[in-house]
Amino acid sequence: MHRHIIASCLAALLTSCGGALNTTGGADGNTDGSTDDADTDLVEDVSVEVEDDPAPDITVDIAPDPAVDPVTDPTPDCDPEGALLWGICWHLGSPGQDCFEVCGSHGGYHDDTPEYVGTPGQGGSVEECEAIFDALGYSGTVSEGYRDDGRGLGCHRWSDGSLWWLDDPSFDPSDSMDPSQAVCGCNE
Repeated sequence: MHRHIIASCLAALLTSCGGALNTTGGADGNTDGSTDDADTDLVEDVSVEVEDDPAPDITVDIAPDPAVDPVTDPTPDCDPEGALLWGICWHLGSPGQDCFEVCGSHGGYHDDTPEYVGTPGQGGSVEECEAIFDALGYSGTVSEGYRDDGRGLGCHRWSDGSLWWLDDPSFDPSDSMDPSQAVCGCNE
């Protein structure tokens, strides 16, 4: 059945373009392999046999539902205290928890987390960190920084309420620090 639809489309396309399919040989129309400017316009009409089957009734809905925002709307899989962004349910841990501990009660750690809260080399950015904090209800400026001690805390909230994103060292979901609250991507 698909051959008939394709043949029908090709026939309509050829008719609408006012041309026909060249089947006499090479790209220039010569069967002997030579090129000749006089031969380049030669084409041979090809008839396409199309059965009288009616075209299938296909309805395609490509417009998104304007009432649903796939970036922020919660799904049944995201716990109510989490924030859904980019298909990941984000949670803010308690001081001193690492992401494996935070996500333990939220369906486990989501492997794509570093792509949003990690260093630029991991795919993360301060803008994405800020968007996650906003979704979690923490507005404010996210400061960009780094740590000399090697702790890859990524996107986190400090005990004084300041919001941070580290561009170095690389985010490590098993890193934690007592006054720091980790932003963690979980499955629920």
